[in-house]
Amino acid sequence: MSILVFAAWLLAIVFSVILASWGAGAAAIGLTSIATIIVAVVIWFGAKRDVRRSAAPGDVAYEREVWSEALVNAISVPAIALDGNTVVMANKAFLDLLGYAGRGDQIVGLHLTNLVHPIDHAAFAELCADAGRPASQSKGTLRLVRADDFILKVQVSLAPLEGLPGKVLLQMVRDDAAPMQSAKTDRTLELMVGQLALVLFQIDRGCRIERLTPAWERLSGRTTVSSAGLRLASLIHPEDRDSIEAALTDLGHGRLDHMNAECRFVTASGAMLWVRIQARPYTQENALLVGAVGSIAEMSGRFRSGAAMRSNDRYLDTLLANVPGMVFRSRNDPEWTMEFVSDGCFDLTGYDPLDLVDNQRVTFGSLIHPDDKTFVWAQVQSHLAQRKPYVLAYRIRDARGNLRWVWDHGRGVFSAHGEFLAIEGFISDVSEHRGSADLARSHLWLDASTGMLSHEVFSALLSQLWRHAQIIGYRFAVLVVDVIGLPALLERIGGAHVERAMEQLVRRLTGVSEPAAVVCSLGGHEFAVLVTDFRLGGMARAVPDAREIQPVASLIAGRVIAALNDPLEFEGNLYTVSVAVGVALNAAHFIGADGLLQAAREAATEAARQGEGTCLFATTE
Repeated sequence: MSILVFAAWLLAIVFSVILASWGAGAAAIGLTSIATIIVAVVIWFGAKRDVRRSAAPGDVAYEREVWSEALVNAISVPAIALDGNTVVMANKAFLDLLGYAGRGDQIVGLHLTNLVHPIDHAAFAELCADAGRPASQSKGTLRLVRADDFILKVQVSLAPLEGLPGKVLLQMVRDDAAPMQSAKTDRTLELMVGQLALVLFQIDRGCRIERLTPAWERLSGRTTVSSAGLRLASLIHPEDRDSIEAALTDLGHGRLDHMNAECRFVTASGAMLWVRIQARPYTQENALLVGAVGSIAEMSGRFRSGAAMRSNDRYLDTLLANVPGMVFRSRNDPEWTMEFVSDGCFDLTGYDPLDLVDNQRVTFGSLIHPDDKTFVWAQVQSHLAQRKPYVLAYRIRDARGNLRWVWDHGRGVFSAHGEFLAIEGFISDVSEHRGSADLARSHLWLDASTGMLSHEVFSALLSQLWRHAQIIGYRFAVLVVDVIGLPALLERIGGAHVERAMEQLVRRLTGVSEPAAVVCSLGGHEFAVLVTDFRLGGMARAVPDAREIQPVASLIAGRVIAALNDPLEFEGNLYTVSVAVGVALNAAHFIGADGLLQAAREAATEAARQGEGTCLFATTE
């Protein structure tokens, strides 16, 4: 106000001088006098008002503001007064602490969040909210950014200023236990971390994601914002999820000091990646455990680590423990020295696996019936020389002296340089599933000569395929082929031609389906075909879309029917058979692998009832 009055008075004097130069001297002197009187009156009234205001005991708000300013300046520790989040007063100690000595005008009117490190903005908001309540005080730790860009950690205390609504007194002391850090260095490290391929993460005690580095978006295909709050374990493959979540939970609750695990990670597109997760508990400055921090690194597709191998081993152990028979790896010597045998060894031979490995107690060669030893040796050596798999049927004597017929399917294992390494294969007991030894020999001879699977192996393979398909969602089909009138045909042919007739039929069936499928005799006049590669039906892909699978399965069934309809010739006579096919496609509404096979058999029976050459698909109706 005083500046405006002084400017008006100065203009009046200048104007008077101009009038005097025009010859109006008396008017100029009068104008100057009037301006001087007006200025004097204004100054007198202003001074009187200031005196009255400063002395007026009723102006409580003004007195309190003066008192609060004096209070802030009188405090020896760094202190400021805040109106909301805006600094309205700052003492010398505060300016000195943050490197703004003599520059209070740069601080007053500034929003304090400009001085608080971004990582503590949320904590500062909570402190202000607590301090805003009547008769309350809040304390905490903040990191402030000094004028020289160094980060300073301080202990702060906030309390409302009495009688001044919205205003808060903030006092602080430096936390000498925390060294200053350069904010520029902190930002440089942030840029460096952002360019790493390694994902860094922080989770809370509930295993929910709180912070992620930018590499997360490249690995997962998800944004860091959309991923916040998700349970980290929910993005792990279902088979690995429980163990990972248990380890992360133990970290967050202090029951585990570190974790180092390898697992399968599912991306936003549904792709599966092998990753390594390393993590440790995360504690704040006050030693409060708040969760866990760690890293996620993608593993090369060419590298399978020990943990992944162990996971696969557990899968194989489960499979081998449930397969009715003995998986083996042996040397090529007359005693068939075993390097590995599965747990099915006991059910097959009556001996524990360790009894056979390295001939610790007994050799497998000693279990083979003396009349079959030469035959087994010659057959295996012949197939190894041709590097072809072999299928044999022979007799062994178990630990109790019982004679058993076994089915042996194996092959030689060779190095990349062609060096023989071992024989690997599978041996199953078929004695209990045949009516007599002669019938067993006949069926085993048929399986061995045509490449058919035994019913036991086929069932085990179908069950395992069913479980695996439920996990990864691919399609396969089971065809049951009903050779109508086969028993009557075999009776007509009679004698030595029976086995030859069966061999011709089975060879035609396997010839149509190999190598995309496997064949098994279900007994009587039924055969099962398990199709996993639909290129057999002319598809360009092994696994078709859901819309394509039924037409392709129909084509495969048509090829089977055509192959078996060709006449059989014996001693100049032609014999024909009729064929019908039932097809079941794997789907959730079938109850397991046995339910799928049974549905295909029922469809085949209905197809045979409707007439030769019919193909029907199984339904749930």
